[in-house]
Amino acid sequence: MSPVLERVTVESGEALLAFLVDHDTVRPMADRDALDQRLRPDRTGFVVLDRARSSEPLSFVWVALTDTFPTSVDALLGSGRPVVDVADARMAIFYSVHNVRPDLRSGDGASWAKHVLRGAFQELHAGLPALRTFATLSPIPGYRVWEQGAPSSQGVLRYLHTTGDDGRPIDPVARFHLGNGARIERILSHADPSPRGLERSFGWMVSYRYPD
Repeated sequence: MSPVLERVTVESGEALLAFLVDHDTVRPMADRDALDQRLRPDRTGFVVLDRARSSEPLSFVWVALTDTFPTSVDALLGSGRPVVDVADARMAIFYSVHNVRPDLRSGDGASWAKHVLRGAFQELHAGLPALRTFATLSPIPGYRVWEQGAPSSQGVLRYLHTTGDDGRPIDPVARFHLGNGARIERILSHADPSPRGLERSFGWMVSYRYPD
């Protein structure tokens, strides 16, 4: 049996749901209440599973559907944010992408994270043809260590375009999204004021936009 893409729902099974709560290191969940917030009508998730081998996913992604472009984590995921009528949603914002098994790659050599992202695009577009924008709200994990001056949008942009000896971006998130065909859409200040966000990037985040 080949790996398959599945949507995450409250019926996905206790083992899978518990795994997702425990293993999201991009946007950690404190408990099952946080998971329930990700399964609201205007939010969803997808996993790539190989059930012949394991109940654990090869990769997973979390998505929020919205009618406005988010400027911060709270604006996108805050508990007080009203539920968006899915029929009015024009944007799919991917805010956590995981490659659970980086040691395994798909038959075409791509990471399973790329496959879960690609599959989510296709599923969402087929089910919600009104969606016009597929973008991310992404962390910048190495920016604070790299920045030698005052943080700024130009500094973030320089960092995201800084490459290593292999010619690829030194930032792992930029390397993944830019390498998969996205472009930098927006640089966002004060987007993640959590202790972790401040420690990694002074609270700056970036949105990568994929071709429509």
